[in-house]
Amino acid sequence: MWMPVVAPLGGALTRFRLCYGRQIIRHYPKGRSLIVVLTLLLAAVILAVAAPKVAGQAQMRERMARLGVSPARTRTIGDLEVLAVAGLLLGLLWWPIAVAAAVGLTLLLIGAAGYHARAKDPIPVVLVPVVFALATAALAVLHILNA
Repeated sequence: MWMPVVAPLGGALTRFRLCYGRQIIRHYPKGRSLIVVLTLLLAAVILAVAAPKVAGQAQMRERMARLGVSPARTRTIGDLEVLAVAGLLLGLLWWPIAVAAAVGLTLLLIGAAGYHARAKDPIPVVLVPVVFALATAALAVLHILNA
């Protein structure tokens, strides 16, 4: 029976497995720690951005309307971001889910950068989704390398 418990041990994460009363300790490579931290950071940021879209807050609707995005599409984008966060978190258990979620989120963020550029937003505003797109792409690569 698997009982995953994640605990710090000597700079690496450790998973304990209880099997017929014996305890087996498996050390993750150091890259796994980076995957967990990057996943949690991206999940928190993307969820914070998705919540107003899903809730349909007036301020978010106005900002998205300025970019030329309808309220229905805004809600859809928020739903996709929430699904991507769920995929990133579930990907900590099975890496192919994380890769699929990270690739999808990368494409969504590239699209967001395109909308900001088309609306002639300042360069820093355009670069924010680009930076997060690079981070999600890096997360997909890290999952593949640690598979």
